[in-house]
Amino acid sequence: MRDSNDIAEEILDLLDRMIEIVSLENGMLETAEVDLFESLVDRKVSLFERYTKKLEYLRRFKEIREGIDDELREDLLEANEEFQELAGRNQCLLEAAVDAGNQLFEGFSQAAMDSENRLSRYSRIGGKDTSSRRSVALAYNEEL
Repeated sequence: MRDSNDIAEEILDLLDRMIEIVSLENGMLETAEVDLFESLVDRKVSLFERYTKKLEYLRRFKEIREGIDDELREDLLEANEEFQELAGRNQCLLEAAVDAGNQLFEGFSQAAMDSENRLSRYSRIGGKDTSSRRSVALAYNEEL
């Protein structure tokens, strides 16, 4: 079996890296600068999968869990608490981004439908002419 403290150090390293990634992601979400967002998410998922495997190993082997030094155990608990706080903030920011995207989509959709009704032409017999569609210019305020 592997050394308890080595495993705890690996978990602590993964937690530190996850904290860094989630902090970066939160910053991107707060400033709406999401150029590197996809690569961050890929790294976050990879780290989380490795972290989950390490925790599963600890869960399965009681003697490994009990062999972790007290100071290292305290470091793990503190890092986990920091990560949980960041993850909660991350969830709120992601939900806000999804809501903003949905509102943007709904606004564009409604504007397009409203515009179509205003720009409608009528045929010679008085019915709505749907044979030719006009382009509609839409814009949004980036500060929303």
